[in-house]
Amino acid sequence: LALEHDKSWLSEFSDWVRPEPDEVKAMIKGKGLTQNQFGELTGISSKAVQNYCCSKDLPSYRPIPYSVWRLAMHELGYLS
Repeated sequence: LALEHDKSWLSEFSDWVRPEPDEVKAMIKGKGLTQNQFGELTGISSKAVQNYCCSKDLPSYRPIPYSVWRLAMHELGYLS
């Protein structure tokens, strides 16, 4: 694939700042969803959603991937 050698397409994402857990929780609650519903909407497990939303100090914390965040933003109507 050409993408393997040409990484210029990555520059579109270079300024993306990963949201904090509180921002993920606020997006979910702001649309009146539960974490389980958010997981169903984005195709991820409720456990993964819990890991995105918990304190960064906990061993189970995982940062939300760009693809999940972007899909959620689209599905929840934040993007046109």
